[in-house]
Amino acid sequence: MQIDKTWHLAATDSEVDWTEFELQLWRVFNAFKRWQLECEKMANDNKMSIDELAVLHVIRMNDRPKTIAEVGQLLNRSDYFNINYSVTKLSERGLIKKYQPFKNRPVQLSVTEEGRKNTEKYTEARKNILFGEFSREIGGINLQEVVLGLRQIKGVYEEAHRAASTYKPVKAESG
Repeated sequence: MQIDKTWHLAATDSEVDWTEFELQLWRVFNAFKRWQLECEKMANDNKMSIDELAVLHVIRMNDRPKTIAEVGQLLNRSDYFNINYSVTKLSERGLIKKYQPFKNRPVQLSVTEEGRKNTEKYTEARKNILFGEFSREIGGINLQEVVLGLRQIKGVYEEAHRAASTYKPVKAESG
């Protein structure tokens, strides 16, 4: 028995493949968000938003200060206003600090000792849960190849985004 996988987003086989990929991407993204939030809640008893959690871990990345622009770049986000909102919330919780090393230079962000403790607890919980029995379930999947494939697909979406924001649709002539 075959299943008809066509719908308004997919009429051809190629469109069905892309749409199936996108549907799985939505599902993976939402499962990933739920996992991260539950891991944070378990490790630190925090009710943090997914954006705050991502910003905190990116600021901690490589244990060096970052600017808001760098955080946006690393997360592939251009909504600096929302990133700044997350930064403000994290700062109010004492997890990060903001400082300006030189006049007329961008504000730098780094984790505080409390932020370091938070991310360490999260890392430990992540190792114990994710890299325990659950990571074995993916079997023979080569994650390095998946990462490379996702980078290539991200490039396709980046180009499609540029095209959608640069050009206007061709209007059909009425005749």
